[in-house]
Amino acid sequence: MGKTPEIVQILRDEEDQGKLFCKKSDQIKKEHISPGQNILNNENVNTFLNHFGDGLIILNDSGEILEINHALYEMVGYSDKNEFFNNITSVAELIPKEEHKRLIKGLKDTFQKGFDTNQFHAFKKDKSQIVVDIHAKRYIDSSGKLASIVIVRDVTEKKKAENKLKERIKELTCLQKIDNTFKEKTSINDICQDIIEFIIQGMQFPEITEPYIELYDKHYSSKTYSNDLVHKLESKIIVDGGIQGYLTVYYRENKPFILPEEQNLVDTIADHIGLWIEQKESKRKLKQSEKKYRFIFEKSPIGISTADKKGRIIDIDQSGAAITGHSREELIGKSYKDLNFIDRKTMLKILKDFPKILKGKTLGPMELKITDLNGNNHILEVQITPLRENGKFTGTQVTMLDVTERKKAERDLRNSEKKYHTLFDTMAQGVVYQDAGGEIISANPAAQRILGLSLDQMQGRTSLDPRWKAVDKNKNELPGEKHPAMISLKTGKTVDNFIQGIFNPKKNDYVWIIVNSSPQFKKGADKPYQVYSTFLDITKQMKAEELFRTLVEQSTVGVYIHDPVNNKILYANPLVRSVLGFSNDEIDKVDFFKYLHPDDVKLIKNRIQKNLSGEKVDPSVEVRIFPPDSKMRWIRLYSTFIDYQGKKAALASIIDITDSKEADDKVKKYLDKLEKYRDTTVGRELRVVELKKEINKLCREQGIPIKYKDTENALKNDRLEMEVNS
Repeated sequence: MGKTPEIVQILRDEEDQGKLFCKKSDQIKKEHISPGQNILNNENVNTFLNHFGDGLIILNDSGEILEINHALYEMVGYSDKNEFFNNITSVAELIPKEEHKRLIKGLKDTFQKGFDTNQFHAFKKDKSQIVVDIHAKRYIDSSGKLASIVIVRDVTEKKKAENKLKERIKELTCLQKIDNTFKEKTSINDICQDIIEFIIQGMQFPEITEPYIELYDKHYSSKTYSNDLVHKLESKIIVDGGIQGYLTVYYRENKPFILPEEQNLVDTIADHIGLWIEQKESKRKLKQSEKKYRFIFEKSPIGISTADKKGRIIDIDQSGAAITGHSREELIGKSYKDLNFIDRKTMLKILKDFPKILKGKTLGPMELKITDLNGNNHILEVQITPLRENGKFTGTQVTMLDVTERKKAERDLRNSEKKYHTLFDTMAQGVVYQDAGGEIISANPAAQRILGLSLDQMQGRTSLDPRWKAVDKNKNELPGEKHPAMISLKTGKTVDNFIQGIFNPKKNDYVWIIVNSSPQFKKGADKPYQVYSTFLDITKQMKAEELFRTLVEQSTVGVYIHDPVNNKILYANPLVRSVLGFSNDEIDKVDFFKYLHPDDVKLIKNRIQKNLSGEKVDPSVEVRIFPPDSKMRWIRLYSTFIDYQGKKAALASIIDITDSKEADDKVKKYLDKLEKYRDTTVGRELRVVELKKEINKLCREQGIPIKYKDTENALKNDRLEMEVNS
């Protein structure tokens, strides 16, 4: 048994100028203890020490340790009492320094008020810490001295369980808020911002949590996020089987994540983002499995209530009361059968099964429908457990979980699956599923019609089967390993807008299809377990395109497509290539403007700018070009802007008008000469007429006949013509 003189110094009352906080035994007995109260003899104390399951410490009124039991020294890691007293010289050494003030107050309360209950951390022999509940009781030993019995109970595991429950509740609250966000918000930007805010609250260490969402080409993060963070949990955001982003949660410090729970939280939210995007933006795409439609989500913490053997509620927690819409005070003391939120049919069933509960059998889990105070209907998953004391039935404990939203989700899932199967069977697009080895496992009616094979004929066939007689868009043989589905399985990536030809045995001809293949992954897997391909029959379009290509290639008019932004020739028919002097292999290196006359470059660029800005421009223009190793030529250029391969481009046709231009120039020169000659001749004739008129005038004045009657007749005709015109 050890003495602890240090405790006297530790437990001094600083406000009492160094005096011990305890009053003298006689004074305490006089002020607080009535005769015969709390008197224990040594035999009583020894009985406690030897038989009590929890740890015990006996202290005198000076705070010295008088005795401990085996449960106490084993609790803190010592092999026997001597080892304990050889290492521990004071109670304070068992308690962390930051908790000493509470320890002092507790001992004061014990000796002055008679009892104290508290919770502390305590050091074990190996310096690890445990959490202990302290229950101290003052008593007077058989010699009349004031002492205290301190019961010490290790509640470390209980504390851990409580903390774990708190973390689960935080996660549930986080998921509840995020679920409401998905229901209420319509913008993915707003949803991602809310997720960033709510997921912080759901993590074990929110004060160091930095969420980050990468989705398509956008990024969302907390305000204090930085790119140098490395300690993280991460989950893929999968949309229609493809990875479209990541949800990542970082800790700024190297503190542990709770696994697998917090990883499951991140995975669930990432899955929900993907599902929301699919439902919002990809309604025409196929939904592959129940996982894509299912969102397992527990809405709230479990409600718990206890009732006596007559069914009267003794106590109910806030969660249980909130489900009913009533307050705890309104429910406590009421009988279950008198509560109007439980429908009569359900209550009769419970009463019918109540004898089973009396015999000790747990009832449930079962579904129970209630209507809360506000008239809202709820479906609860309920379990009723009998409570017994000394073998006798004393009442029941009811646990309840609100599964209304889960039931609604299951109903919606069934409806969604029904719609999916209807879509799968009736859609115009062909759909084919292949396993990891490339074997076809399923195909919809449209696929069977387009490919000319029944499902039985297709099942088990792979893309490598030569019976497909597949060709690429240039009609070259297409090996099976280059089919889009096989590429998707090999690379784990989607293949979009792949054009190929497949031999249709029913039509005894090729059909052309445009294919999109998407790999499917099981959670956590790196390789796809299957691939699905959707395709459309574009045979008519391909034949029309081939006809158009033939017309363009053989046209006597030059046709080309020009990328005005990057000044690239995207396509040119043989006539254009011949006029400008380049081969088809050199087309991507051709600078269109270098062929133009310098005076016409500005004209064409100005027309391009107006077209790009939407201004109306005359589609026809005449320009000069300089083909290599040839003289300048004139062309008439007709152009219009089109969308080509996702870009705005100019579709243009050209006609060589050089010969026409040269002929026009010759005609113009002849006309100019003729005009000059006419001007000279007409002027001379007019002068002769004027002279004749003057001679006739003189003849009249002299009274002799006029000399030039033809001139006079011409003059009369001119006057008559002027009168008619007027």
